[in-house]
Amino acid sequence: MRGRIGDDARISHIIEYINEIEKAIEGVNFESFCSNHVLRIAVVKWLEIIGEAANNITDEQKINTPELNGIR
Repeated sequence: MRGRIGDDARISHIIEYINEIEKAIEGVNFESFCSNHVLRIAVVKWLEIIGEAANNITDEQKINTPELNGIR
């Protein structure tokens, strides 16, 4: 296992932050998103967290979980 937390926690974090992004941008058009600095920074941060969690999921978990097929 990489890091201090396991794959299940990492996957949970990914799902959590995807949900946060979805809530934050619901009803927001592209122009509004681009002009809202705070929202853009928040979404970028959440994407960084998602990427970091995805990068640290073990290869074994990636192989054994078809839903993670795009994470290699």
